[in-house]
Amino acid sequence: MVRNYSEIRREILETDTQILNLIKKRQELFGELGDVKRRKGIPLLDSGEISERIIHLREEAARLSLDQESIVSIAEILERMAYRAQKSP
Repeated sequence: MVRNYSEIRREILETDTQILNLIKKRQELFGELGDVKRRKGIPLLDSGEISERIIHLREEAARLSLDQESIVSIAEILERMAYRAQKSP
């Protein structure tokens, strides 16, 4: 069955909302992580962890046949957001 334009657009908007909810959850998790790191005296910024996450996302992008460079760009934005979330007390 061929879906119409409106149905497809509605599903895109719903998917975008789901993505935003996942980003919010990620930010909350990084906020918690920042609290733990501060209590334990662990530096907030760990370039090794960041590199691992970006490599993981690049590999997942390849597996899902997504543009890897675009996904890395998105990952870099998410990492900046994560750092800010960890810094917030």
